[in-house]
Amino acid sequence: MKQLLFIALNLAFGLGLASVPSSSNAAPPDSGTAHLLFVGSWEGTSTLYRPRDTTRDIRVETVRAVCDSILKGTYVRCQSRWTRGDGQYRDLNIYWNYNALDSLYDILFLYDDWPGKVNYPLTYDAENREFTGVDTFTTPKGVAARERVSWTISADGNTIVGTEHNHFATDPPDYWPMSFKFIWHRVAAPGVGGE
Repeated sequence: MKQLLFIALNLAFGLGLASVPSSSNAAPPDSGTAHLLFVGSWEGTSTLYRPRDTTRDIRVETVRAVCDSILKGTYVRCQSRWTRGDGQYRDLNIYWNYNALDSLYDILFLYDDWPGKVNYPLTYDAENREFTGVDTFTTPKGVAARERVSWTISADGNTIVGTEHNHFATDPPDYWPMSFKFIWHRVAAPGVGGE
């Protein structure tokens, strides 16, 4: 009886090992915590480009943001102020969380005077440390449009580069000019400076 039990346990253990994929072939799964990379204090600049109307000035803003982990790490809240050279500013709150049902990250923007969606999903590429997604919106002139967004975090975690490229329904098929870019630099680590 003991021998049968021993054989059964060895067989079960052996089958269990056989079903485990080789770690050399499998990419590490996303644990759903990549949004925590944003936690900290940031400063930087943003540039709004106007590729379809070169008569209008490019808008440059300075940015200050504080991102903190809330609700036991389920969300990251980034409270930010974007200030133009003439002193005008806009406050923007960004909420990140991981949607485990869809294996995607959700981003929610809270600010005024925006014609597009305020939330949409993003995928995360762990190898390149990059979030990417597509937003859809209608321009103030009623034209349907799409926008590709990316947030890329440097290997040391101290720089974030965000870009937006958009395509209007009236554009040639492959025309996706950059409409916005920002660069944030970390000025305080998580847990320092009031987070």
